[in-house]
Amino acid sequence: MCRIGGLLALALLAACTQKAGRDATLFRMAAVSDEPQATMAGREVLLQGGTAADAAVAMAMTMSVTLPSRVGLGGGGACLVHDPETGTVRALDFLPRAPGGPGGAAQPLLLRGLAALHAEYGAVRWEAAMVKAENAARFGVPVSRALARDVEAAAAAGRPLALTGPAGLPLREGEQLEQPALAGLLSEIRIGGAGAFYNGSLGRDYAEAASAAGWPLTAQSVREARPRWIEPATTRFGRDVLSFLPDPVAPGGALRGAWLAAENTLDDRDLAVDERLVRLAAAQRAGGPALAADGAATLVALSNDGMAVACGLTINGAFGTGQRLPANGVFVAPAPGPDALLGGVAMLVNQPKSQFLFGGAADSPAALLVPMTEVLLREEALTAAMEAARGGVDPADGAVIVETAAGPAAIDRLTRDGYAVRTAPSLGRASAIFCLWDRASSSFCSAVADPRGSGLAFIVEG
Repeated sequence: MCRIGGLLALALLAACTQKAGRDATLFRMAAVSDEPQATMAGREVLLQGGTAADAAVAMAMTMSVTLPSRVGLGGGGACLVHDPETGTVRALDFLPRAPGGPGGAAQPLLLRGLAALHAEYGAVRWEAAMVKAENAARFGVPVSRALARDVEAAAAAGRPLALTGPAGLPLREGEQLEQPALAGLLSEIRIGGAGAFYNGSLGRDYAEAASAAGWPLTAQSVREARPRWIEPATTRFGRDVLSFLPDPVAPGGALRGAWLAAENTLDDRDLAVDERLVRLAAAQRAGGPALAADGAATLVALSNDGMAVACGLTINGAFGTGQRLPANGVFVAPAPGPDALLGGVAMLVNQPKSQFLFGGAADSPAALLVPMTEVLLREEALTAAMEAARGGVDPADGAVIVETAAGPAAIDRLTRDGYAVRTAPSLGRASAIFCLWDRASSSFCSAVADPRGSGLAFIVEG
């Protein structure tokens, strides 16, 4: 019998998953995100008796402090939520959209979106989900590898740096990041709720500061920013229902089309890498998803009551506009351009039994489609599925882009089959949780943060 404690080494989990079977220790709580300190915040909330929604709020808010290159109060996101009481999946859209057309700031919707999620499905107090983020801003945290990589990439691209060390150099991994202005803002939001930002002087001050910095936004647009609960795009998968974010929230319709095209061609476990990538390329041409969304992050949470939440978060570009407001420490998100705001979010649920099976979110459709096909169609372990080489289609010219890890044989095969091929080191990052159910209605779950990134996954013993 495999037994794993609450603090989990992913390699041990993968090995144990292969051997576990019916005798495995039951795991029903999990948290995974693109940033380790955010995952720890989600884990703490789950251990306090919080739901997956509470954990998602804690992780998103913590990432607004520890990963401000991708998540922030000036931005927003979208989630899929499995409601264990009804067995259904709902979609929540709180993306930072343009209130007045391109050229200005986006409506800041992160807080109202998370407040809506908490109001509908939360079990712990709002303050409990907020305190980790506030403390991280007030007392400081070490710069994670995830943030350090984004800072380095921004510096390499010649973008102005709003996050620098004492000598004015780009922040490096392990250096202390303190944000007292942001801590003050988060303190008021912890006490007064999201309404303290949208209905009072905080939102007005944000709009005025963004406008003064060259990104027009009105206080009325901030007040009127509203999330919305919507129906996901769905398809049947055997006896289960697979849900996606609908267009135009994310390339959900396109991702759904790519999945449907792949479903009947990728269920052979003996397919070589080159043949899998050929079939994936054909599937993605049928669905037409875009590649990675810039400045996006992911999280997935599962609580002991069976609730699951998978979210994509964005500030519409790495560090948003690059403009960090001195008064409150928030990065302004620009009005979105024509490209995809999110990579995609998907969730598989057995509705009659109200059993969550799979939830994933990614900053590119390929980063989600490939693990889904590996786990659901080819029955690979989640760890191996996340490591599998990925391929995607560039919507600009229809060329196939494959990860260099795919190897020369796969590239040659695609070229012989008539595809224009380019290579890239990575095609985005994903977070995912997958649960196996036995006949006794017991589950064994695994959670994995993408090895291409620097996130963290935890399974907590139920």
